Amino acid sequence: MTDQEPVVADLPNGEPVPVASDSPAPEPSSQQPAEQPTEQPTEQPTEQTPQSQSPSQSQQPKSAQKQQQQQQQQQPSLAALSNMDAFLTRLHRCMSTPAGIDSMLMFVGYTSRLTAELLDTAGRSALHATAHRLITLAFSLPPRSAILLASAPAARANPLASLALQLAARLRALSNVLGEGRVFMRSWALLAMYLWGRRLVSSLLRPAAKEKENEKKKTTTTTTTTSLDTTIACTQFVSLSLFQALENAYFLGSKGVLPLTPAQQGKALLWGTRAWAVYVGVELGRLFVEHRRKSSAGDADASSEEHKAWRRGWQRSVVRNLAWAPLTVHWSLQKGFMNDLTVWSIACIPAVIAGRSVWKENA
Repeated sequence: MTDQEPVVADLPNGEPVPVASDSPAPEPSSQQPAEQPTEQPTEQPTEQTPQSQSPSQSQQPKSAQKQQQQQQQQQPSLAALSNMDAFLTRLHRCMSTPAGIDSMLMFVGYTSRLTAELLDTAGRSALHATAHRLITLAFSLPPRSAILLASAPAARANPLASLALQLAARLRALSNVLGEGRVFMRSWALLAMYLWGRRLVSSLLRPAAKEKENEKKKTTTTTTTTSLDTTIACTQFVSLSLFQALENAYFLGSKGVLPLTPAQQGKALLWGTRAWAVYVGVELGRLFVEHRRKSSAGDADASSEEHKAWRRGWQRSVVRNLAWAPLTVHWSLQKGFMNDLTVWSIACIPAVIAGRSVWKENA
């Protein structure tokens, strides 16, 4: 971790616990008013031809043209309102489940934190450049020269740099608030852990009839596969249970709910993150085993939509956990080994993947 005490937002959610969840805008009209037929002189001026128009008839196309222009001016605003309505409706669907809320908050929080780090770096660089120009100007003057800092152009703070630093501070505060909200929402995940543990125990204590059936088949491969899957599931369950319990202890202790000292809170945070790092490592191994089994099975229907959907999901899981792996190790250490800009650049990878997946699912 960084030298400063880590905030709650430094504990990202890798979605390890399955959460139970039980009109285009009209195009502007391109129709133009009909051109007025011009009057051509004839040899018989007394005879009225169809080409001659009365004043009332010449005014009708102008009024129609004005109406069409007004409609064309109103259509962009109606299209913008329609697009905004569609966006808000889709966002509401995305945030209608706990998993969707967590994904969207993670996306907004992590991208805000990365933007804050970029703005902070750019703003400080501009201020350092201003200070460097001021020092260079001071050393270039004669020894007994006086410098009026109030009027020196180089001494004036860069307004864009100051604005960037202010915006960075606000985006960082927004990220911290969203991070605390996500941790509070995850505090109920112990209930999901209980349900997961109950299903795991039920699978271990399966009926004796199935055991006898496997013994009759005498398939060593099936027994080995079942043992490996059971070991992976138990390891992930224990690691996530520790992570969830220790994260809750840290969060409640930081809010004064539990009587934990700051040192105890820091230990809970470190060991909770280390338990989560174990889960990420085991999950990468499980994904590797899953891909190997699929490849060895030699599915003839590899071009099917079901197989393509599985492969896309598998690739997303691999990329997401590969991004979490160095972050969990970094947050498991007292001082870490990466700077903030690198940390949040990597953290945005799983955040974008999660946000994009939820957005597509609720199209």
